[in-house]
Amino acid sequence: EWMPPSLKEPLSFRTQTLVVVAGGDIPRMLDMYYSLDDAVCRDLIGKAFTKAVRRDVDEAAETSRNITVRSARRQFDNIKRVMKHVEDQIALHRTTPDRRTTRNARTVLQMIREDFRLDLELASVYQHILFLCFNKVETCKTRLVHLDFPEWSSLAGVVQAVWGGEHFLELDHAYIEAMRVAKDTLTSRDVSASYKRFVLDHARHLMLSIDSESWDYSPASSSKLPALLAREQAARARMSALENIVPKIVGAMTQIGAGLHEWREVRDLFIDVMEKVLEPLDKADMSLEQVIVLFGAMDKAILSLPPIAKAKGKALPNWALAWRRCIEGLKMVTVTMYPKLFGRHA
Repeated sequence: EWMPPSLKEPLSFRTQTLVVVAGGDIPRMLDMYYSLDDAVCRDLIGKAFTKAVRRDVDEAAETSRNITVRSARRQFDNIKRVMKHVEDQIALHRTTPDRRTTRNARTVLQMIREDFRLDLELASVYQHILFLCFNKVETCKTRLVHLDFPEWSSLAGVVQAVWGGEHFLELDHAYIEAMRVAKDTLTSRDVSASYKRFVLDHARHLMLSIDSESWDYSPASSSKLPALLAREQAARARMSALENIVPKIVGAMTQIGAGLHEWREVRDLFIDVMEKVLEPLDKADMSLEQVIVLFGAMDKAILSLPPIAKAKGKALPNWALAWRRCIEGLKMVTVTMYPKLFGRHA
């Protein structure tokens, strides 16, 4: 009975004298106590740590053959404890009058690893859960219910790494402000037309390269000519569809990035990605590989815009750097969401 109270305070666990524990056993005991089950985590992510949610977790465990109610409660309490500790540490740092300590501030991952003595992999999972719960990210509406916990952990890790910061659970405010400028710039009449043209030029070249690699033009393939012509016609139809949807996709992506200063937009982030970006791409009959090519074309096209192209050797403006971060983040999110939710593969 002494064990759970002691494990709740990992920093003092090594100095407790009630029971002698071999030093090598302590990390293993902590990892076991703070271990997580995918099913329990899937029920918790994006939710507040209320009594109602705890009851829901208990009820889910009661109907499960693999997880006991005691284990589910332990995981709920541990995640809640880690969340409270991290929030307190962040608040303490933000109220520190000496701003020189900013350089030496610990990251969220360091707080979890050092203060709870967890290994890197487990601490990273806790960090992803904390991000989803702190921001109350919607994970259960519409098709999102089909994403399992490892996929949500991956998505949270991507968003934190590309659009967030290491020292807090919110998204990077400087990035969001730069994305607001990117939105105004890329959707302005003059820049929008030029950017669309450059995106289509890069996309056309890259996609034709992909298609030509799989086409057999040898004389012996004459019997396959109808099929080859059909594929070429499909490629042209796809490019025609891209001409119509590229401005909409760019507009949706800039809106998603620029709107993340609102908590509702962060909550609905993955709903917006699914409905405003992935669904139009699916309707254009694009495979995952082709979508990745399109994102690459968007990234290259930013370097072709006249003001940036003329400033060779100079640093990109902040809005362009933010836009490239937006593209990179959405590309990585797409790799997880597009195959699972739309059945689209390379």
